[in-house]
Amino acid sequence: TYPAPTGTIDFETMTPVYSDIEETIFGWYIYQDGPDSSYWISQLTTATNYFEERDLEAAGDFDYDNDGDDEFRVWTEADGTTHEMNVKHADNSTFDLLGMTIDGLDVGETATFVFSDASGNPTGEVTVTEADLDENNFLEFLNATDVEQFNVIAGDDDEFFVDDIMII
Repeated sequence: TYPAPTGTIDFETMTPVYSDIEETIFGWYIYQDGPDSSYWISQLTTATNYFEERDLEAAGDFDYDNDGDDEFRVWTEADGTTHEMNVKHADNSTFDLLGMTIDGLDVGETATFVFSDASGNPTGEVTVTEADLDENNFLEFLNATDVEQFNVIAGDDDEFFVDDIMII
């Protein structure tokens, strides 16, 4: 769809893009959510440089902060192994990123956003801290336009939860 639809990726209706068999055999753990289910969200790891199954919290769901809705966990182990989130439009249409809520980004922790072209070649990067969030933990981007895809990466031994990505 062009242009990419606007709205919210809220992680409430994430469904796999591929079948269970394809996920198991090929490791294609890619989920769809957001307006018209047209955004693809995946969890990538530097342990394999590939997709990994979305992480469940201890209670067996995705409500990490126990506020009644789902989030997406982003973390990096102490040894530097990342478990990052990637977001793109299903047909590679560009979109404008208004911002997102980030819960659990504590003092001293960082979230790095790597913006890339459709092939994954980085085109820009910004690192933020809890000081960049507003009183509701919302991170606003003032110039994230014509985004093809982006990754969110936690600093070493950091962990936080992305909630409600706003696409405009």
